[in-house]
Amino acid sequence: MRLQNFYQAAKLAKESGENYAFGIEVIAADEELTRHIQEVLVWLKFLDPPVDGKFGPITTGAFIEFQDIISSVRSEVTQERGFLSLYTAKALIETSPTDLLNSRPTIDYSRQDLAASLIKYMTEMNYNISVGDKKYIIVYVEGMNIDGSLNSDAPNHFNDLRLVIEIPDADKIPVIRGKWEGTTEPGTHYTLNPVNQLGAARIAFGQYKAWRVGTHSGQTGADPHEALIQHTPVSVYRDKNKDFIRPGDFLDTGNFAINQHWGYDLPHTDIGMAGAGCLVGKTRAGHREFMALIKQDKRYQLNKDYLFLTTVIAGDDLFKEIPRISGGVSTQHGIDVSNWNGDSINWQKVKTSGVSFAFAKATEGGDWVDKCFAKNWEEMKEAGVIRGAYHFFRPLRDPSEQAQNYLRIVGKIEPNDLPPVLDLEHYPKEVEEQWKQFQLSERIQRVQKWLDIVESATGRKPIIYTSWGFWTSYMDDRQEFTKYPLWVANFTNKPQPQVPANNWGRNGWIFWQYTETGTVPGVLGKVDRNHFNGSLDELVAFVGSTLTSRTFAATVPLREIQSENLLSTPTVSTHLEMSINADSRH
Repeated sequence: MRLQNFYQAAKLAKESGENYAFGIEVIAADEELTRHIQEVLVWLKFLDPPVDGKFGPITTGAFIEFQDIISSVRSEVTQERGFLSLYTAKALIETSPTDLLNSRPTIDYSRQDLAASLIKYMTEMNYNISVGDKKYIIVYVEGMNIDGSLNSDAPNHFNDLRLVIEIPDADKIPVIRGKWEGTTEPGTHYTLNPVNQLGAARIAFGQYKAWRVGTHSGQTGADPHEALIQHTPVSVYRDKNKDFIRPGDFLDTGNFAINQHWGYDLPHTDIGMAGAGCLVGKTRAGHREFMALIKQDKRYQLNKDYLFLTTVIAGDDLFKEIPRISGGVSTQHGIDVSNWNGDSINWQKVKTSGVSFAFAKATEGGDWVDKCFAKNWEEMKEAGVIRGAYHFFRPLRDPSEQAQNYLRIVGKIEPNDLPPVLDLEHYPKEVEEQWKQFQLSERIQRVQKWLDIVESATGRKPIIYTSWGFWTSYMDDRQEFTKYPLWVANFTNKPQPQVPANNWGRNGWIFWQYTETGTVPGVLGKVDRNHFNGSLDELVAFVGSTLTSRTFAATVPLREIQSENLLSTPTVSTHLEMSINADSRH
């Protein structure tokens, strides 16, 4: 039967004063019901695919975990733990992934190390992530050295990283339990002499639940050893033109014996015949460590036919998407928000997710006020997020009026707050047309006037937010303003942003808005994400370095704001909803 059929039967039984409940063995006897429950648990990410119609120990654990978590919002489920009855069936039918956002365990990213970065990346990619003791997460990062730094990903090298990560129950902090040199790509021999006539296999980046513990014998049958053996389809690119790269190759999906085995202790610079497209650990000893570790996984201990999940990631994509620490140079997580992100941001969750700083939109033009600013401003401080406030500049409005609007609404900027921010961009189209009405000298004067007034009033040197596209088109790539810290907007897959004005007067960027489609726990929907170009200590030092005097409060008297001001929507709102520029969206 389906869950809906069970629910109706349980509902009728309750109306008759009877209890209708299935224990685990009874559920397992009904394959259709088992499959439906598994489908729901997979959708809600309590259970890894595939659905097999068998209600064994792993499905049982996922079922009880769902009951435990949903009980926080549906307390009536508590009494049914370990049984399928009326309220559990109702919860399975009605619950969606968004209903569980505030109920699931919160992963602690505060260490901001490689493990945190990988798990955060996987979260953003909507990959399955197992949380709990001895629930191991297998990851391969292509083009990454053993120390977590990137390399050139040269062909025929063991220059990829194999990792096993755990997120323990006690603190939910991701930890690397093992890491080894490896490769995700075929070497020269099998690229030039492919096993398959369609070309050598190069696994597609993504996540696959495809491997069981077994024995790898290789192409020759020599040196068989324990390994993870492919049992379900994966996708590969076929390198028919033998150029050692994926672009231009066609995608092929199936069972191709893409096993996870050892690399026979071959040299770092020669994969030899060890890799025809498999996921290979360089050394025998390292591979034995890998296998011994993953066989401690509690799911494997419950079911020796357990299918292991493995994620394959491009190292350069990881660096682009996630602020991380590498080689002693660190970046900090940050976001920026406005009324378009809603008024229900959970800043404590944002902070716990690893976000160190955030900017909130305060004002625009001469009188517009972001209706969510006051709430965001206060709650950022309460959560311990280093906070900043920005003003969207309107070229036709008097810069003095705009500065006063900002100062009036933000009020006191405290010593631990980020300095004021002036947002300079040429979208939407209406704003672009306004900029065109002024000569370059007038644009410079108007921007400078806002900066001077705000710096004088707050005792803080403001930050300029802009993009390469705006600065080169409307400020002639001039360097007069490079004495101000730069927050650059550039959505790119490169490891560094495109910076205007001769790398901002050779000062470089301080903040980098690198995506408009990020996700962060505590914020519903997409949110702009940012890097700070340094460590947390350096971020704190930067805040202090922007103090130009000891006057922290705005000198413009506060006045009561009209309610319609707080609720009105500026014409720039279309830009906030939909970006039409690859450089900037704010």
